[in-house]
Amino acid sequence: MNWLRRHRPLTLALFCLTLTFLCSFGYWRESRRLLLGVAPSSFLRLENYTKDFLQNSGRPAPLDPHLVYLGIGDASMTLKGLTEDEIASNETLQAMHADWPWNRSVYQAILDRLTNAGAKIVIFDLLFPTPKLGDESFQNSLNQHQNQVILGSNFIKNTIDENSESTTLSGPSDSLIPPSDHPDSRVGYVNHFADADGVIRRMRYRATIEDFGTIIPTEIPQIYESLAAVTLRKLGHPEKIPSQSPIGFRFAGPAGTFRPHPVYEIFLPSLWKSNYQDGAFFKDKIVIVGPEGNFHQDAHPTAVDQAMPGPEIHLNAINAALQADFLHESPFWADLLLIALAGLTAWTIGTTINQPGLRLATLAVFATLYTLTLTFLYNHYGILTTTTTPLLLLTIGGIGCFFYDLILERIERQRLRRVLNVHLSRSVAELILADQSSFEATLAGQIKQTTILFSDIRGFSTWSENVTPTQLVAQLNEYFLGMVDPILAEDGTLLRFIGDAIFAAWGDTHSRGPAEDARRAVQAALGMRIAMARMNTTWRSLPERRELTTGIGLNHGPATVGQVGHPVRYEFSVMGDATNLAARLESATKQFHTDILVSASVVALTLDSIRYRSVDRIVVKGKTEAIDVFTPLSTLTETEPPWFQTYEKAVALFRSASFHDSIPLFHQAQSTLGGEDFLCQMYLDRSTHFIQTPPPPDWDGSHTLSEK
Repeated sequence: MNWLRRHRPLTLALFCLTLTFLCSFGYWRESRRLLLGVAPSSFLRLENYTKDFLQNSGRPAPLDPHLVYLGIGDASMTLKGLTEDEIASNETLQAMHADWPWNRSVYQAILDRLTNAGAKIVIFDLLFPTPKLGDESFQNSLNQHQNQVILGSNFIKNTIDENSESTTLSGPSDSLIPPSDHPDSRVGYVNHFADADGVIRRMRYRATIEDFGTIIPTEIPQIYESLAAVTLRKLGHPEKIPSQSPIGFRFAGPAGTFRPHPVYEIFLPSLWKSNYQDGAFFKDKIVIVGPEGNFHQDAHPTAVDQAMPGPEIHLNAINAALQADFLHESPFWADLLLIALAGLTAWTIGTTINQPGLRLATLAVFATLYTLTLTFLYNHYGILTTTTTPLLLLTIGGIGCFFYDLILERIERQRLRRVLNVHLSRSVAELILADQSSFEATLAGQIKQTTILFSDIRGFSTWSENVTPTQLVAQLNEYFLGMVDPILAEDGTLLRFIGDAIFAAWGDTHSRGPAEDARRAVQAALGMRIAMARMNTTWRSLPERRELTTGIGLNHGPATVGQVGHPVRYEFSVMGDATNLAARLESATKQFHTDILVSASVVALTLDSIRYRSVDRIVVKGKTEAIDVFTPLSTLTETEPPWFQTYEKAVALFRSASFHDSIPLFHQAQSTLGGEDFLCQMYLDRSTHFIQTPPPPDWDGSHTLSEK
């Protein structure tokens, strides 16, 4: 340890240098994987996500007002909401309503409608690979408006054998566009080219079949253009088609930035007039017609959205090209230089600033400045450089230097903790180590909001009388080992063992807040339930062991926390009314044939994470006020049982004295549960009794327990 103190600058320099080398090597390796098209590791995914964050939080591309999205979605395919008269008034609406896929005359009507309204270009982000009804009329319209229309084609990979594949371009059917040796000016491919992690960040405005790894490359590859590139060419701006392919482009925003207009609206006179000003809306517009939503599996994850429709991606690519708003990756050498500077900065801060708080603040300032610089470069120059690696290096390097100075203290604290844990509860030991003055105040006695857990073995006396002392002690130790671990895992204080009972608490020595303390207590009880089932499964096959059942009670409320006892032996304990009620609930579990009972005060704090089944409204022995009690079923992330809502509705009806209405619901819930359920039967018996002997008018649905 003395050596570590004497050679601090050198040791930290070696640490930061090693970390810089590892980060640089990792970045180089991941860059190679990206070039080879290998699926990215978590490291590269994180790098991509941080760059995507820049696109989400940085400046979007300016939105060209001439770009319009007509969506083919559920509304257009079902025409839900339109009257029969409205559909019957228009032949195209009738054809749309008839069936999907539509007769090609529908697309002819769409094209004619838009071009007659003055649309500059109409793009169909759709494939028409085979002949269909209506091709003749659609072909006539395609020929008539050939300078204003674009259809989709698609690169398709074909498997030759298990080791090889080829690529072909599938264009529109010959019945629409006759075959030719050269690409037709009305056709652009619709393919999107995702990065290795499946996210679309770049666009290939031009591509060849060889780009897909075809088996036999042609001598002069045929260049094909995307919908976006063909659009730019038809607009008279071929110079705006970027020569670099693929190239990153700035999105105008997340999905929905180009709001899809349902295509059926252009054939409904009322909407054509109100929404589109009798067609004036489409004058000089570039209109893309394509799937809306994901019914064609045409939604793709992008740098700014996890489900952007394909047509909107094409619109973003057109928009970026019209604005010349492309993104550029920084060169590899520049990324390595930034990584090296991050390592040097971490070492400088670690060796020159000794105050831990000031050191962490300085690291945060440098990280913030770097992030702001990246944002500036992205917003104003469209430059994307490495983000995660320098920040990761700066953070790990700086924090590593910080922890280096704490290592000796931590070694000493660990030694002391091991001593204390042998004699004290873990959370009590933690409180001593963390804040001695606070611990001393707690020992003197304080009232704290606490969640208390009591657990007991059912029928312990009978069981203990029928086994040998050796078997009793051995199985009890196995039982405590399995049941205490969930308490400790949820950061509870194990206060003591009372014979076969377990007494634990949350919020006594330290608190994460009442709601979190209560949630952890319930999670511990659920973990004890699982542990009990697991141990019984093991014990079932061992002749010297017996299966055990337990009862667990949970309550939350103000309790006195402090040290009590005799000078020869003190105990840290939790006392008061809240503790007594938890013990009563543990005892009451046997009356309701359930293993866990939870008070309403606990439920109120944990309803957002735990699903509870109502058990009863009870007045415990020695009390006059009724309380609602519940048993936890599962976390809310798990599937709700099919009987749950029926049962809870039946309980509510019972408590409102609607006994005739509650009985069939309890029968239904019991049937779904398998026909044998104590609580359902309990309520059925009570309902039958109250029908014959009605309760008093001021009855609140409660039941008084006769036992503690």
